[in-house]
Amino acid sequence: MSMELPKDREISLERIEDSLVLLESAIVRSLRRGDVTSRFSSTQQVVVLMDASKEDGVMVANRILKKYNTLAKEAAITARFDIVEVPHTFSKRTEKNEEKA
Repeated sequence: MSMELPKDREISLERIEDSLVLLESAIVRSLRRGDVTSRFSSTQQVVVLMDASKEDGVMVANRILKKYNTLAKEAAITARFDIVEVPHTFSKRTEKNEEKA
C-alpha cells in the first residue's frame, strides 16, 4: 500500500509521516493472525497475507482503505494498493531440511 502524493502541491514530510502512521494503524487493525506488515519506504507499507487468494487480497485492501479513510478524514493523503500474488514454492534446500527434521 502506498501514499499517493499530489503532483500539483507540496506536502510536508510531517504530514506524509502522519498519514503513513494512520495507514499502518488501519492495516494492523485489518490483518489476521499470521499476516504481516512492514514499512517499505517513506510512502509505502508492504502487507503479506498468508494463504489468501488475489480476491481475498482485494477485499482486505478495500477494508484497509475504508479504515484509513475513517481514521484520517479529509486531511489525509490518498492511499492506494497494488496486489502481487506470490506462488507457493519451496527450494530443494528447504525440502531437504524438512526431511532431516
